[in-house]
Parts: sequence; C-alpha cells; structure tokens
Amino acid sequence: MIFGSGVEQTVEDMLRHREQRMMFQKKLLNDNEEVTLISYTMNIPGPIKNNSAIFEMFNYGFGLIEQALKNEKVEIIYQKIIQLPSGNDGFFLVKELPIPVKELTMKLEEQSEFGRLLDIDILSIEQEELIQVSRSHFKENPRKCLLCSADAKNCARSRKHSVEELQIKINEIYERMT
Repeated sequence: MIFGSGVEQTVEDMLRHREQRMMFQKKLLNDNEEVTLISYTMNIPGPIKNNSAIFEMFNYGFGLIEQALKNEKVEIIYQKIIQLPSGNDGFFLVKELPIPVKELTMKLEEQSEFGRLLDIDILSIEQEELIQVSRSHFKENPRKCLLCSADAKNCARSRKHSVEELQIKINEIYERMT
C-alpha cells in the first residue's frame, strides 16, 4: 500500500503549504509578463501527502502536462517541481493565453482514471490580482468522483467515501501504472 510510509501532515501543515504555494504563484506571475501559470498538485486523501510512490505518480503527471504542452507547441519558459512532506507542487510558466491552456489541461484531467488524481490550476494576473480560470468558464460539468459518478466536490464535502476507500483506489491506479 503506497500510503504505508511518509510523514503524517496536520491541517495546519496543509494550510501553510497552500499559503506558500499561493505566494510562490503570485511571485512567478508578478516577475513575468504576459504569461500563464500552470500550477499542478495531486488529489491525495489522508494525512500522508508524500512518499516515494506518491512522488513517482506526481512526476508521471508532470510529464503528461509537459508532453501535452510540447505536442501543442506551447512555449514553456519556466518549470519547477517543489517536493515537501505536505505534498508536491509543479509549476509551468507558458507563453499562451489561459483559456486554451485550461482546455488542454481539462482533457488531461478527464482522459483517464489517473487524470482524476491531477489537480491543475491555470492562473494569470490582472492588475496585481491572481485570476484562476476554472471549469465553470466553459460551462463544463464538475469533475467526477474517483469512486462514483457524482460531483467530486460534493463527495469530498459530505465525506461520502472514507479516506481508506480512496487510498485503496489510488493504490490500484498506482499498481496499474508501475
């Protein structure tokens, strides 16, 4: 089981990680003009957010994003991976408008079961405000739950599935990819 090792994270650890990620996103966008930022994490349930297997899956997803950008001839001007016990973050700065980048990354998130683990945000900056392009801009249906066909956010909010059920499913996905 891939969740058998790793340092357990608290809610405070996760909130601190999120705040650090947001500050880094803003810095990247403020330091670079006319770019779109792709910020990538994974949907990992439970207190273990990183270990060698989770990082392996993260790297696989990072490679999928990179290859999709190259296939579409999107110019990547910067890319970085940050690995922390509280999770992994991947960043791409690209010379492309946010809307086509979001369309491309939505396809990645929907193309396979593994894609449902990907959490890819598309950001830009306008008048020093961070702007996120969401699925709702496209009138797309919400992302589906990893375990059922319901809206993933509703399942998460209502805790419809246990952390253990979700981890078992992620472990199955990992075993199929290795």
